[in-house]
Amino acid sequence: MIQQVLKPIESLLGRRWVNYCLMLIGTGLALLVIGNTVYRNWSEFQAFSWQLNPLPLVGAGAALVIAFGLNVLTWVLISRALGSRVGFWKDLEIYSFSTVVRRLPGVIWQLAGRTYLYHQAKTTLAVPLWGTVWELFAQFSSATSLTTLMLVLSPRLRTAFPGGMWVLLSLIPMGWFALRPHDLVAVMKRMAPRMTGEPDLTRRNLSAWFGLYVLSWILGGAILYFLTSALSPQARPLFPVCVGLVAASGVLAILVAPIPGGLGIREISLVLLLQLYVPSPVAVAATVMFRLWLLLGEAAIAFLVFLAARGRTWLAQVIHNTP
Repeated sequence: MIQQVLKPIESLLGRRWVNYCLMLIGTGLALLVIGNTVYRNWSEFQAFSWQLNPLPLVGAGAALVIAFGLNVLTWVLISRALGSRVGFWKDLEIYSFSTVVRRLPGVIWQLAGRTYLYHQAKTTLAVPLWGTVWELFAQFSSATSLTTLMLVLSPRLRTAFPGGMWVLLSLIPMGWFALRPHDLVAVMKRMAPRMTGEPDLTRRNLSAWFGLYVLSWILGGAILYFLTSALSPQARPLFPVCVGLVAASGVLAILVAPIPGGLGIREISLVLLLQLYVPSPVAVAATVMFRLWLLLGEAAIAFLVFLAARGRTWLAQVIHNTP
């Protein structure tokens, strides 16, 4: 039954024009929300003193580099737990390459890039396939936990967040799959019967991945906090708020991840939630800067790391083949 429902959806999303249309719709929705915010608060935008403090940008850059490193470490641990023996530098190369190509329009480029490179490395396809599943699980469960914590601590966010405290219900399946990972394997096999392998994971594996992604989401909140502070001085209590907002927008973005461009959910949610705590001009500008910071910064770091890893692999082969 599930396969019958998913097959026409996969076929539709596999068409290039559908991907481009969905990306345009998402961009249009995000621009519509931002434009409406600017229009409703035009006098506030005109009166706002636009100045950019470069010092917090250094902190945002450092947080991005560290977050990327944590994500790489998580992927290396996931791939090794699933049986990959290609080595740290090859895992690093593959992760970086797939991070760059996922910016292409479509829903499978990251997975396709990982699958191709692991196949070239003569590694079982269970590594990129199941690895991506568990990576998403770690991302979603950690973001959901931080979002729930923020909803409990902030009545203001709880009032504006879609669904309010009903998000607590999502912790039930997350906790269940964390305690019984093989149940998630069974669910995935029913949804995608062609997925091969049955990864034998432990709670220790899942706890490590979960903890690393919690740190990664916190660093994402630090990036937003630094960018907001670069536009206007902010008090320290805004930092945990930014962590919660980034995690909350991340949860919504993951839920619509199969849709190319995500319908602009991350940008829309960040603008609407951030302006609960800071003036509208700062909320809009910080959201745009946050999106560009992640998009360009992460792609640049991934590309440089990919070149470094590929160069090291090539150099090692040359030295090995030299008589």
